[in-house]
Amino acid sequence: MANKKVEQHIYTTNYQKKESKLYFLDKDGDLSETVMCGLIGREKNGDPIYRKPDKVVKIGIEREKGYLYFIKEGKNKNCEVWRTLILKKAKKNTKEND
Repeated sequence: MANKKVEQHIYTTNYQKKESKLYFLDKDGDLSETVMCGLIGREKNGDPIYRKPDKVVKIGIEREKGYLYFIKEGKNKNCEVWRTLILKKAKKNTKEND
């Protein structure tokens, strides 16, 4: 029997997704918006400087261990928070039988 990933809807916001933006649930459990590869410059030692994401909706979702949280586009392009259980694959026995 194959394990099937089941997605659960957690929260719907009134915030509409914008084109060319990325959305995620930040460490505070709030909806944040950023751009892909937000590289804005380099420090004197050559380390990259990235644009900080903008917190766009305060939600305060408490994450549960073992779940992956992600953002989907819902009705009217509103951001929705979803989650799915992270399934661990069983390790295959690499030792060959004699």
